[in-house]
Amino acid sequence: MIEAGMKRLPSMRDEPDPIHGDDLKTRIRAMGKGEELLRQSRTMSQIVLRALRDFDRPLLKVGAVDFTESARGAALYAVRHATYEVMLGEGAITVYGGQFGFAQ
Repeated sequence: MIEAGMKRLPSMRDEPDPIHGDDLKTRIRAMGKGEELLRQSRTMSQIVLRALRDFDRPLLKVGAVDFTESARGAALYAVRHATYEVMLGEGAITVYGGQFGFAQ
C-alpha cells in the first residue's frame, strides 16, 4: 500500500514525490520534452495562483494557525504532478485548451 510508506501529504510545490520520486520528470526529459515540461509547469502554476488569489483565507484558519500557505503549496504540488501525468498520457486527467479536465 502506497499510503503505508507516507508520513504526510506534500504541502510545498517543490517537495519530492513520495510515490514516483523523480521517475515522471526523468521519463518526460528522456522523451525530449524538458523545455515543454518547464513551460507547462509554469503555465499551470500561474493558473493555480490566479485561481487562489481571492481565496477566502478565514476558511483555513484555526485559532492562531493559518493553513493558507500549506493549502496553496499542496495545490501547486498537485497540479505540477498532474501536469507530469498529462504529459506522459497517464492518469485520468487530460488538457483541453490549456486547462485541465477529466478524461472521458
